[in-house]
Formats: sequence, C-alpha cells, structure tokens
Amino acid sequence: KDSIMLFSITEMKNILGLDRMVSQAELRLLIKSTAKASASEQRLELYQGVGDKARYLNSHTIINELKDKWISFDVTQTVKTWLQSS
Repeated sequence: KDSIMLFSITEMKNILGLDRMVSQAELRLLIKSTAKASASEQRLELYQGVGDKARYLNSHTIINELKDKWISFDVTQTVKTWLQSS
C-alpha cells in the first residue's frame, strides 16, 4: 500500500524571514511499525513535488530492526530550492 505525506514550507518561510539562509536541512522520520511478517523489508522513497510531477530524491530500506528508531534524509538542496522559488 502506498502512502503519501505532503509538507508545506509556509511556516518555515515565516520563521526564517526574508533572508532565508539555510545551511542544512534534514527530514527525520520515526519508524513506528515495520513490514508485516510476510515481508522482511519495505522501501521508503522520498520525492520532491515539482508542479504535477515528482522528482526522486532518495530512499531508505526499512527493516524490522528500525522499529522505534529514527531515519533521516538530507533535504538541504530541496529546501534551498523551495525557498528561492518563492
């Protein structure tokens, strides 16, 4: 089953103000549950929405040992691009 999470950067823009200088940005996700017994792993993919298209950014393989642990994605360039485009 596919799940989609959407993020708005409006609040981030308001906090950063007009200068909008970002040196590093990270998306952290807490893995609350892992694959069902029938599957030993799942693939979590990260995409950047660009208009009506999606651009692949990165992925993580989610295994049972990651339950209740954090994973992270470096999204620095993506956030900089979003902030510059508005």
